[in-house]
Amino acid sequence: MEHAGGVGRGRRGGALVRGALVRAVAVALALGAVAAGAPPWPGPQRELRVQPVSVTDPAPPTDVVVTPADRALAVAWTAPKENFLSGYRVYVDGVLRASPTSPGVTLTGLVNGTPYVVTVTSVTTRLLVEHEGTQASAPVTGVPRDAVPPAAPAVTATRGDGRVSLVWPAAPEYDVDAYEVLRDGAAVSGLLGRATTSWTDTAVVNDRTYRYAVRARDTSGNWSPLTGPGVAATPTDLTAPSAPADLVAQRG
Repeated sequence: MEHAGGVGRGRRGGALVRGALVRAVAVALALGAVAAGAPPWPGPQRELRVQPVSVTDPAPPTDVVVTPADRALAVAWTAPKENFLSGYRVYVDGVLRASPTSPGVTLTGLVNGTPYVVTVTSVTTRLLVEHEGTQASAPVTGVPRDAVPPAAPAVTATRGDGRVSLVWPAAPEYDVDAYEVLRDGAAVSGLLGRATTSWTDTAVVNDRTYRYAVRARDTSGNWSPLTGPGVAATPTDLTAPSAPADLVAQRG
């Protein structure tokens, strides 16, 4: 039994070796055919051809409108008629600032009072490939501005001899750039710088009452409203007269 089993195993082993040799020869022949430029396997062959995608230059958006806001510009436009339109690119002074997918965007982080030139291009996407139009929309200039005026400063007046001294706190708004003092409703100080928070009026007459107010202006040209009649001050000589000298007492 052991001898018969050994013979069986020997026959099976020989068959496995012959099969491996046949497969090795087939692979070698196939590799040789490929190296020679022939198809590795018999039968009809199919040629795979990749057709290039024809992409047209997308038209730019039209009717671009720029609306100013506080440190921002709201930009809107009309979309072009493009089959594969996927988005837009918005440029400010030639620099890319936004890539929205809908016809509108708000550009923030700008400086009030500074003009900016805005242009918009169209972007199409086909077979996962983006193509930006080479022609941009007509340039539109926008100037951000603050539509809300600053608050009126609360002024304090101190009277003196032929003068009234005024002080006020600095305005909390970031874009205040000037102050102006009004006496009895008329401007008397001229424009004062942002860092100025005091002023002295010397063109006054003692023992006459005046009313003062201070208003602030921002970089967008908004003036703070005047609230109330203003603070009253009456300049006067507050120095006591000197005591008479060389007094002589006479009895009577």
